[in-house]
Amino acid sequence: QDANYWVLGEVIEVDEQIVPTLDKYEGVEEGLYTKEELVTESGHKCLVYQISLQLILANRMPIVRSGDWLNPEDPPIGDFVE
Repeated sequence: QDANYWVLGEVIEVDEQIVPTLDKYEGVEEGLYTKEELVTESGHKCLVYQISLQLILANRMPIVRSGDWLNPEDPPIGDFVE
């Protein structure tokens, strides 16, 4: 919800009938991910799966300050969530 944070990604249009399957895959019922609405840089509304704090803590995941997990020039460095 903070405009100072962003994540690099792709928006894909899917049929609403597949959403329950995606929710199951992402572990929404188990609390591993939540669905959040956001607005893209170009102004489109979309839903994203946001990882839960529980999963971050269980796996000692690093904070990726750039928002880009795939950019090898900006690897996930820095703090770990504890």
